[in-house]
Amino acid sequence: MKFQILGTAAAEGWPALFCACDPCRRARAAGGKNIRSRASVLVNDNIKVDFNSDEFHHLSTLGLDYSQLEHLLFTHSHNDHFSTGELAYLRDPFAHNRKKNPLDIWCSADVANIIQSRYPDEAAAGMSVHAVKPFETIGLDGMPATPITAIHKHDELCLNWLFGPLDNCVLYASDTGFYQPPTWEFLKNVKLNMVVSECTLGFTGESETHMSVNSVRRMKDELVRLGSLKPSAQFVITHFSHNALLLHDEMQERVKDDGFVVAYDGIILEAGP
Repeated sequence: MKFQILGTAAAEGWPALFCACDPCRRARAAGGKNIRSRASVLVNDNIKVDFNSDEFHHLSTLGLDYSQLEHLLFTHSHNDHFSTGELAYLRDPFAHNRKKNPLDIWCSADVANIIQSRYPDEAAAGMSVHAVKPFETIGLDGMPATPITAIHKHDELCLNWLFGPLDNCVLYASDTGFYQPPTWEFLKNVKLNMVVSECTLGFTGESETHMSVNSVRRMKDELVRLGSLKPSAQFVITHFSHNALLLHDEMQERVKDDGFVVAYDGIILEAGP
């Protein structure tokens, strides 16, 4: 499975739009892996997780072709993950010769209601919206995908996603705090060959709705305890706020003993058996 992380920042981006803090000034000066756009993921070139206002940047700088998208999955409705205005460009005259028309959109019922209120004629808008239920696997043209319950937005069902058969799959965990018991109960029957986890807070604190390095460590320990994490599994951290303070190489140095890979915009990961 090809898993490409297109954007690795939290909502404000890094350097943040209007910010002159030290981490933002240093990121502007250093460039490269320290320039982080808003979170977005591409799986096998035809499955997209989340869609935000940085998508034209992702497409143009990484050489992507969104006409090949067949499935779009959402985690939740915060605008750094869910930009409904961008979906207007699915239809004619903005898009021609797309591989799959309508585009299948998979999300919680909460997010589906938002999309359908803005685009009541789905067919004319070039989309087909499907509300999913946590822990129920769907088929994406040969790729199983399973939504699990995340802990993030208290007035909405938020989702993380598993890709692949449950005995050999990838977990994409963004945005979320440390999981609640029903999610852990489900994960004890899963075998993971890769985890991509948000790490918004870095080493700067704890939160119910986002992860720090310490809570990612707890997640990894719990997956090991449950027998869910394969010994050879990659563990990748992403979705960093500028308030996490550390630039890419500084963070990588701090977490090298944990075996964590620090993601950067455009990184391509291969999830093997």
